[in-house]
Amino acid sequence: MSGSRHTITAPELTGGTFTVSNLGMFGIRSFTAVINPPQVAILAVGAATRRVVYGAEAARFLARVCELLERDERVIFFGEDVATAGRPFNTSPGLYEKYGAERVFDTPISEMAMAGAAFGSAVGGLRPIVEIMFGDFLSIAMDSLVNQATKYWYLSQDQLSVPLTIRSVVGAGGRFRPIHSQMPASWFMGAPGLKIVAPSMPADATGLLKSVIRDDDPVLFFEHKRLYTVKREVGDELVPIGKAKPVSRARGRTSPSRRR
Repeated sequence: MSGSRHTITAPELTGGTFTVSNLGMFGIRSFTAVINPPQVAILAVGAATRRVVYGAEAARFLARVCELLERDERVIFFGEDVATAGRPFNTSPGLYEKYGAERVFDTPISEMAMAGAAFGSAVGGLRPIVEIMFGDFLSIAMDSLVNQATKYWYLSQDQLSVPLTIRSVVGAGGRFRPIHSQMPASWFMGAPGLKIVAPSMPADATGLLKSVIRDDDPVLFFEHKRLYTVKREVGDELVPIGKAKPVSRARGRTSPSRRR
């Protein structure tokens, strides 16, 4: 009762425990907290009815995936909280309801299992888009990506491709702390057969994502979490993979840049 009146004092907190809950990620909007001593408080966040994420809207991720799911029945989309929960950054709401559990589905939190399922489904004739929520944990999926997916074209004597797309959020910012804020692109740069894509602006993200999903090779698509806070105009044109984009020209010298 003290908490509801915002009058919790230091003596009341001493010797007690404090629970933090994220019930909102399971779609729960309201609940009744039961507090038993020595517990003194529960901080829980319920699900929001609507969240606006400018970067997700600007990059039109939902539209691109929806377009590919509509156009090609071989495209499937799975990963952590991409179906019923709609992902923490809310970039895929509505896909589960529209395309059903056979093509859009949530998985356990196992990067190794997701990467293995992506490789197996791609070899089996599907075109999986896989959501590994944070790129920091791609090291767990390294074997399926580097030792299996990238080499299958060569092992099959140039007969079978592995058209899979791995999406991951990367980069610092947003108070995600060290283990959720790294840029793992350099970990994979020495792997032949693996393409790495890291858009820097919403228009790049839109055009590159369309190209990535249509590509017949395994691709890592890194989305910087700060990109979700950028609102810019975008088009519907394809942005080719592997072609440099001159942003501005200098008279005396050119300064190349890369994602950090």
